Amino acid sequence: MADPAIAGSGVLARFLAFVVLLVACGVATVYAALSERAGTLSVGIWRYVVIAMGAGMAYAVAGGYELLGVATVAGTAVTAIRQVLQLFFIILLSLSMRELYYRLPYRDPGSTAIPHGRARLLEAAFMGIAFVEFVVVIAIGLTTAVRAVQAVASVAFAAYGVSFAAGTRAEAMAGGTVVDGLLVRFISVLTCLGAAGVLEGTTLLGVPPALAAGATTVFIVMSATFLLALGVRLKANVDAVSGGS
Repeated sequence: MADPAIAGSGVLARFLAFVVLLVACGVATVYAALSERAGTLSVGIWRYVVIAMGAGMAYAVAGGYELLGVATVAGTAVTAIRQVLQLFFIILLSLSMRELYYRLPYRDPGSTAIPHGRARLLEAAFMGIAFVEFVVVIAIGLTTAVRAVQAVASVAFAAYGVSFAAGTRAEAMAGGTVVDGLLVRFISVLTCLGAAGVLEGTTLLGVPPALAAGATTVFIVMSATFLLALGVRLKANVDAVSGGS
């Protein structure tokens, strides 16, 4: 059932936000898969994007079910699962940005303070934390401590992905290309998702739940909008490659 903080038209707005996010992730998935088939990049980034978009669709479905689900399923359990899926979405987007950064053929291997192997170990620890949180959520529910960890983890993982995306933009110098379009949109999506995760935790600090819920809906809509823009950009690139072949 819907969170009491999302009342009246807020339920419809949040539901529509998740519908748009589901569609946006689906469109991005299709054209990322087509981009991989067309070989538009030589760094193997597209399968990471497809997996990340799959997590995004699962997050959107859980969010919609949270609002309209049957009463036989505990609302707190659905909310907890939705928030964990949001965290997985952020992590997988960040992993795709890391993969792109380290696979750039013209990047100087000594230009980063974190070697590729160490970054993979760090990410394995991140995923371990997310899985532990998932188990804890299923076992004991969405406690105050879990909500606090969720908020901190969301912004931390989002910042991790944004740092790699920004580093790639600085080194690639590929303005106007499909790589630049991917980076710009993913930086925006990670920023919005990180902000949404933090906002849901601000109620622990006394922020009115209705205010936090409304702002969260706005950031979900913004995330979906950026992903739709990415889908359009990828479609144009696939069409250009197909037309030129």
